[in-house]
Amino acid sequence: MRPVKITAITVAAGAVLGLTTSAAVSANSPTATPSPTATASPTATPSPTASPSPTATPSASTSAKPSLRAAAAPRTARTDQTVTLLLRGCRNPKKGGTAEGAPISKGSKERAPIGVTKLAPGQRGSTLVGTAKLTNVKSGGTYDISFFCTSDPKTVVKATLRVK
Repeated sequence: MRPVKITAITVAAGAVLGLTTSAAVSANSPTATPSPTATASPTATPSPTASPSPTATPSASTSAKPSLRAAAAPRTARTDQTVTLLLRGCRNPKKGGTAEGAPISKGSKERAPIGVTKLAPGQRGSTLVGTAKLTNVKSGGTYDISFFCTSDPKTVVKATLRVK
């Protein structure tokens, strides 16, 4: 069993109680069930044999970031082509995102294979989409495009684009 810190309990009506409690979770069970008599004090400890509460469903909160996936389509493009840019997995896709190539030289604002491109929610809403015309590319080159969500700009993923 490993200790897990529970930072919120969602009540059936949709309200969130801001309490902190500790529970032991076995490797076979991803959630902890506090005792129905647990109080909202920071030191509340659930009973290991407690039954579930009918109105509160606790879950262990994790700080893991969503898995971001990025792509440029087509993966192999001509030097004069426009590519479609896709970013999936943003925590808040309504805020949009950005895709950009690397600066072509130190201190340069010019980038390759694309400039700074804003991404917006597509038809599915959870996928961010944008288009960009290739710039500063050479035939036979391979280029990385960096993607990030506006809601989490420190998490950057890359997609590779080949130019034929």
